[in-house]
Amino acid sequence: MKTEVKIIIYSVFLGLCIWLVDAIFYLRYTADVSFAGALLTRVPAHELYVRAFVLVALVVFGWIIGSTAARGRSAERGMRRAEQRLDLILESAFEGVFGIDLQGRFTFVNEAAGNLLGYASSELIGRDMHELTHHTHSDGRSYAAEDCPILHPTEDDGAARVTDEVFWRRDGSSIPVHYSARPIRDGGTLRGTVVVCRRVRPDEAAQEELERLRRLSQLILTWAGEGIFGIDLDGRITFANPAAAVMLGYESEDLIGREAHPLIQHSREDGEPHPQNQSLIYAAFEDDDVYHVSDEVFWRKSGESFPAEYTSTPLREGGRLVGAVVVFKDITERKLAERDLRDTLHELARSNRELETFAYVVSHDLQEPLRMVQSYVRLLEQRYGERLDQDAREFVEFAVDGTKRMQGMIDDLLRYARVGSRGGAPKSVDLSEVLGEALSNLQVSIDDAGATVDAGELPTLEVDRRQMVQVFQNLIGNAIKFSGDQPPKVSINGELRNGSWVIAVKDNGIGIPQKQGERVFALFQRLHGPDAYPGTGIGLAICKKIIEKHGGSIWVGSAPGEGSTFFFSLPARTGVRISA
Repeated sequence: MKTEVKIIIYSVFLGLCIWLVDAIFYLRYTADVSFAGALLTRVPAHELYVRAFVLVALVVFGWIIGSTAARGRSAERGMRRAEQRLDLILESAFEGVFGIDLQGRFTFVNEAAGNLLGYASSELIGRDMHELTHHTHSDGRSYAAEDCPILHPTEDDGAARVTDEVFWRRDGSSIPVHYSARPIRDGGTLRGTVVVCRRVRPDEAAQEELERLRRLSQLILTWAGEGIFGIDLDGRITFANPAAAVMLGYESEDLIGREAHPLIQHSREDGEPHPQNQSLIYAAFEDDDVYHVSDEVFWRKSGESFPAEYTSTPLREGGRLVGAVVVFKDITERKLAERDLRDTLHELARSNRELETFAYVVSHDLQEPLRMVQSYVRLLEQRYGERLDQDAREFVEFAVDGTKRMQGMIDDLLRYARVGSRGGAPKSVDLSEVLGEALSNLQVSIDDAGATVDAGELPTLEVDRRQMVQVFQNLIGNAIKFSGDQPPKVSINGELRNGSWVIAVKDNGIGIPQKQGERVFALFQRLHGPDAYPGTGIGLAICKKIIEKHGGSIWVGSAPGEGSTFFFSLPARTGVRISA
């Protein structure tokens, strides 16, 4: 019998019992009334109404309680059935499913999730999800909890779907996973997060990587500054990026399927036809090789041509040759810059020649009037010397000394001008022999100063012998001149560095302040007055001009009181030998 029927019967029975008890009390306190009369016939009407009302109320109350209990049991049974179905679904699901509370602790874990993470489901309940299984990126970088997408839904009521992360197993290994995380709400109150996850299969990972590379390639094609297009084995365009379409004057879709050669490479720059069998674009897949062309012309839709540089590379799919990929760029600006540079260099060379000629002519023409001034001053001194007082004789000496210094400057200027205009053709020269000739020219100065010169191994290079003698002579001469109070010591060595020979001339002289290292190579620049050290200050300028003419450079390393080392570099040549 159903529970609700039993409750109604019990309610009726209770009502009848109350009726009977009331009848007994009525019988006891009322005279001349039989039990039957006290029960029903002799009872006042209002008393009967009360008894009937109580009976009916109890029946109705019993019915209500029975119905409510029935509904409760039905809901409980439904809830149990729903929980059983949910448990069955969770445990039968291929995907791992787990929940976490607002503190990030596991609240439930299905068997698939436990197996995925290497734990029994019961072992995970109450433990910190992120610290246990999501603490580190795949590359080993620490994964901060505040960056964890799984925890975000509990913070901002959002949702997350991630396809490129890993979970960490009990044994310390990582597994690539896909997962989604959504908030759990109870009557509008946020309770936590439910996570559905699964292991990424190798074929899925490969497919996703392929898709990622495809998207990356598409992004590169879209934003690349160079024009890029592909052609098949029939020479038809299979794809073209926006840059290629813009440079050629087409829309990208207008190029697809059209033959490339008659479209963009049909003629040469002078208008002559350009046969397709001579195009290196097609040679890439015909010869299965990469071709780079730095000076070609492409044609726009408008009929205009532009200079282009391109690389054509064979294209393979699954090991099968399917065409070629062409990467090109418009080099109009570079061509214009090269032309401007050539014009500038030509004009600079012409200007240099004119300047050298001017310097030589002016210096040469100054020689005669300067000699005349010097002769007449001497003649004045000889003829009227006895009549001149001490001041006049000093003035004459000043004039003579000035003409001598002017003569030296003109001679040096002539030598400087001749570096560019009278140099010989480079020949294979042993620098050890060049050094020997320079030392022979300086022998008197070396003996007078008590100098010692040590030389290491020097190469044989293609140089102007006479000018290289001048370089060594100037550098060694300066080492002797600026030796200070101690006997000069000079060492000379050569070293091959990055395709150039670097020659070092080291001395123990007075040195040069570091900030004056560039100034010493300028024309007529002196760090000391003519009374302290003779000369015009042009020797190092001549060295610089000679070395740069040979394609090298010259510099100095020095400090006051610590000597100086002058370095100059000269390009190495094939077949260079070292002198013993």
